[in-house]
Amino acid sequence: MFLQRVVRPSAQRVVAQQQCFYATKKKAMRVNPDAVDVQQAVKVLQAMEVGHPGHKVEAHIQCKIEKSTPLIRGSVVLPKSIKQEATILVFATGPKADEARAAGALHVGGEDLVEKVQKGEVQFDKVISTPQMFPAVTKIARILGPKGLMPTVKKGTVTDEIADTVRTAKGSFDFKGDKFGVLHTSIGRVDFEAADIENNLKVILEELRAFGKANNLKAFIQNVHLASTRGPGIAIVNAMLRSVAHRFTGLRSLHTSSAAASSHGVLRLKQYYDHTVAEDLMVLGYDHSKVSPSLSRYPDLQAQIDQALSETETSLAAKNEKKEQAPYVHRSRKGGKPVKPIAPLKSASSIPQLNKITLHAMVKEAIGNKSNLLSAFMAFQSITGVRPEVVYARTGVANWKLREGMPVGVKLTLQGDEMYQFMDKLVEVVMPRLKEWHGLPMTAGDGNGNIAIGFPPSALALFPEIEASFDVYPKMTGFDVIFNTTAHNDTDGRLLLSAFQVPFKTK
Repeated sequence: MFLQRVVRPSAQRVVAQQQCFYATKKKAMRVNPDAVDVQQAVKVLQAMEVGHPGHKVEAHIQCKIEKSTPLIRGSVVLPKSIKQEATILVFATGPKADEARAAGALHVGGEDLVEKVQKGEVQFDKVISTPQMFPAVTKIARILGPKGLMPTVKKGTVTDEIADTVRTAKGSFDFKGDKFGVLHTSIGRVDFEAADIENNLKVILEELRAFGKANNLKAFIQNVHLASTRGPGIAIVNAMLRSVAHRFTGLRSLHTSSAAASSHGVLRLKQYYDHTVAEDLMVLGYDHSKVSPSLSRYPDLQAQIDQALSETETSLAAKNEKKEQAPYVHRSRKGGKPVKPIAPLKSASSIPQLNKITLHAMVKEAIGNKSNLLSAFMAFQSITGVRPEVVYARTGVANWKLREGMPVGVKLTLQGDEMYQFMDKLVEVVMPRLKEWHGLPMTAGDGNGNIAIGFPPSALALFPEIEASFDVYPKMTGFDVIFNTTAHNDTDGRLLLSAFQVPFKTK
């Protein structure tokens, strides 16, 4: 069994691609590899909702908003209606009242209708008013406002064109987003045809694009997901963005998760560990004095028979006597230190391996101005593809002008594929180019197999993602990398890191 060497693109090629990307001054779009079209999504939802044809199909649309963006809301006429005709209430008198009744309004009236609404005697879904009756309608604003039924000129429900407004309102579909720019709305039922659901979704998306254009928001619609009442959420390919996405498929954006994998098409270190390192560690770390007992119930049957024949009745009686056991006394380590876990017996399942990698950076300048964290935050996200979290001070230190709760650093944790991608980049690109760092000391470790490495600020600039756009980051900062392993002692932990080509110094 051997590991086939995988030839990766050179660092120069990756840097050239990234520089070409920045030269175009266009952001590469994030393409969801699991996204499907509406037809396929509807088939999956219908298969998940067998026996429940009346369940709803919902669209969840993430929109890009700013602080000044008004609340997303709109009203459209869906090609395939998903609900019964709305009950319309119209405040009008004279000829306008007759037009409203002819158009299909159920409740029409003037001051008398206002009194009925105050008493709660009528039920309705939408309210329309003429400009002449609007002053009277303001008396019941406290009733209509919380329900979102108060007529306004902006929504087009205060108008003289009563007939057309009533006909539109009877078949219209209203939608409204939340304060985070996410729209949750029903677009059909499970028993609808896929084409009907797709047409309803297109109408809503067109209305949203018009809303974004009116508010000067570019790339307003970020992503779309379809889901049913009891079904999963399925990402939908946005047809209008598909052609643009294909143009930038070959380029990698430095602020997305694909950036970390731009030069790592294959998890080389993961394959190297599974095929080579694991076997070598099992052999090098084997201890014959701590071996798991044999799984056989009778390892040597003849020896047991001879021992049983040699025992006398006296020895058997003495062996069966119960001996008084000394009471268990819990003892702790000196200085109140926690007791270390007992190392398991050597077996094939106790081979040390990487569990997670933690990156941490303390930015002293953030005490005076928290915006100084931005450079470290951006750098960590670029080199790992994972969004870091801000570290806040637990206690205050008066001499440092540090107060409890102030942001002082950033950190993130890598596991799985992202962990091996970062490890490969660290040992292949960064460590060989560090001139002032000669390796880890032979005494490195916390006693439990976890090893930490401190890197100077110059190491951060050696990552390909940073080196290609060095001017974007205001300041480089030092950082710590903590390797959390499953080893139970530092010797096994150092042995694991040395297998990954991490240098150690003897003096």
